[in-house]
Amino acid sequence: MSEAFSEDDYRRAIDILQHHYNIIITVCGTGLMHSAMNGVLDLADAIVLITSPAIDGAQSASATLDWLVHHGFSRLVGQSVVVISSVKPGEASVDVDKLAQHFLGRTRAVQVVPYDQHLSEGSPIDLDLLGDRTRRAFVELAATVADSFPTTARRLR
Repeated sequence: MSEAFSEDDYRRAIDILQHHYNIIITVCGTGLMHSAMNGVLDLADAIVLITSPAIDGAQSASATLDWLVHHGFSRLVGQSVVVISSVKPGEASVDVDKLAQHFLGRTRAVQVVPYDQHLSEGSPIDLDLLGDRTRRAFVELAATVADSFPTTARRLR
């Protein structure tokens, strides 16, 4: 079976892109076992892990952090930012503050993003249509992620 994008493909792409861009964001979804993922994780400075304010979401996010530790990526766990994103209106079924504290014990930061009607539509995002709390949460998330940017340029490989 052939793969659409291998680890070598990813590394070659990053080698080219890093000559032109200071920030490269790779969106991986849930594909930890994909062969390109080793290259993604090896070259990453930090990760953002998204979870929901629910038991199963928190367990999955914790399992991802465990997997990273057990596969030699502990440095990424310590530099990671966990985003607890509400996908349903109303109160979460778990204590979001306790959930945040759980992840803060393992990661660099946690950002809670409240439910937003505009995001729930699943359509292209218009920043002007976001609620004030959601917009503020995303600005804080961006600032938190930017806090970990290297102060010196990463040596080109």
